[in-house]
Amino acid sequence: MSNIFVYGTLLKGMARSNVLNACHYLGPGLIGARLYDLGQYPGIKDGDGFVVGEAYEINQQTLNRLDEIEGYHPKHHRESLFIRKTYEVCLMNGEQVDCYVYSYNDRVNPRDWILHGDYRRHLLERTAHEQWLIAYGSNMSSVRIAERVGEVKECRKGYLNGYQLAFNKKAYQHDSARANIRYDGKSRCPAVAWKLSYEQLEMLDMFEGVPHQYVRAALPLMTNTGALLAQGYIAHPDVLISELNVENTYMEHIRKGYEEHGFDVDMIRQ
Repeated sequence: MSNIFVYGTLLKGMARSNVLNACHYLGPGLIGARLYDLGQYPGIKDGDGFVVGEAYEINQQTLNRLDEIEGYHPKHHRESLFIRKTYEVCLMNGEQVDCYVYSYNDRVNPRDWILHGDYRRHLLERTAHEQWLIAYGSNMSSVRIAERVGEVKECRKGYLNGYQLAFNKKAYQHDSARANIRYDGKSRCPAVAWKLSYEQLEMLDMFEGVPHQYVRAALPLMTNTGALLAQGYIAHPDVLISELNVENTYMEHIRKGYEEHGFDVDMIRQ
């Protein structure tokens, strides 16, 4: 068995995600590299920055299939479209795993660098001025979100399947914990999605400390009308902690959000 890190059309919800449907999903993660828009698909090159993706455990048959998809020829690197390399992947739960990653085997245009490192987010932002933003913590409260970014009119509720609510992120400049989501493959984390303008997203990024405190990345939210690909905040692995208390005022925002949207407050676990 091998581990693979994918960052483009093999991601959940993308055109080739079915190739990995039967594989064991390890969770979302980051690698140190640069992500580029190559037109029909993305590619990475070594460099400063980070790339958002997903890690899987795969068998040899799947690895062979991926080599074919990526145009990788183990004995003929010069003719390969992508080169399969080994990178250290930092899963969003803080775990470090070595994974195969396909790196683009040609020159790139520096102007095609996707600075935030998330291909699904890049595609979402190319198609609309407004974006759905997933909230699972204090921003679930309409009062809280309005205090931060102004009036928000549209909202959808749902669940982040495979994730649990966790209080394992250290507050910026405070010795207390903040909300985060942690992938466990079996839980369902209550969440809502607010429709925000780019200007509102940028305002919220400042509150959330993007990209060093939280990473804003695309995630699928399961609603009563199906999957909604939206953006959400996941704590950067470098700021994960344990055994810190949650401030009462912060927790009250979350409780109010749960009550407002009809979620069971007993689902909140500290």
